[in-house]
Amino acid sequence: MERALTSRPRIKAGGAHQGWCATGVQRLIATVSALRGISSDLFGLRAEKQASLTALLACFAFAVCLAGGLNSAIAENLPTGTIGVKTDRGHFEFSVEIASTPEARAQGLMNRPSLPKNHGMLFVFERSEDQYFWMKNTPLPLDIIFLQETGTVRHIHHHATPFSEKVIYSRGPARYVLEFEAGTAHRIGLSVGDQVDLGDATSK
Repeated sequence: MERALTSRPRIKAGGAHQGWCATGVQRLIATVSALRGISSDLFGLRAEKQASLTALLACFAFAVCLAGGLNSAIAENLPTGTIGVKTDRGHFEFSVEIASTPEARAQGLMNRPSLPKNHGMLFVFERSEDQYFWMKNTPLPLDIIFLQETGTVRHIHHHATPFSEKVIYSRGPARYVLEFEAGTAHRIGLSVGDQVDLGDATSK
């Protein structure tokens, strides 16, 4: 999401994303060329206006690719760690990407279409306080788990709705927030009061 709000807040695919941009721009150019012909026939646009339209669309394509590249760079540079979760059903380990900077927390898991099993993201904040998240630009349904300073589960928001801008509240001060693919919390039997061993993940 995910995109923590006030504290505010997902493709490790730098090369692949850049490839998409190159292909997308090529397709856009071809589309613009076709549109120029159509617009000329249908609307009698002058050559200057057609050129302006082409330039405008090209700038838009460049901005989209640039934003995607920055988001990919943030994801690729995130440190990773392993955390342990203890529930009544046993002990479970997860690999997490660690979002501990304002930029990484703002990006979160936005634009991430999927996550590997037992993989997630850990948001690390400077202090314990009320946290607010949303699902804007996040296509993957998520379980969002708010943790106290000690790693104790304070609140679990199950199955956050993709792309929703509804605010998800921690229901009290939280220092850390975990995001997993929706259904993970139910699968492992996670409940409020359970303990998460963050290990050295919070120091990265």
